[in-house]
Amino acid sequence: MGAVQALFAPHPIDITSGYRCPELNARVGGVDTSQHTLGLAADWVCPEAGTPWRLAQTVAQSGIEFDQLILEFNRWVHISAAPQDRPARREILSIFSSAEGYLSGLHKRE
Repeated sequence: MGAVQALFAPHPIDITSGYRCPELNARVGGVDTSQHTLGLAADWVCPEAGTPWRLAQTVAQSGIEFDQLILEFNRWVHISAAPQDRPARREILSIFSSAEGYLSGLHKRE
């Protein structure tokens, strides 16, 4: 998260979810393979620097290495690092409803 913090400095990054034990992950609806359970993911916002869509767009256009970058429900950004045994995918996704599921790429919806 240090690179993300530097990208939006001097504005503070508010991490709303970081490491989650498997039980908590299940309670919040996280998938079994969530990188949150490995301590490799964080959900965050930075209201002073822009909307979640704007934040995700800025990270996507930066040189920051990430495994996944997800605009989630237009309310926060999820970013994860790859496990040490595999390269970062730089996968970018958006999700606006559980019924619709994940969309490839960064999508803007009001």
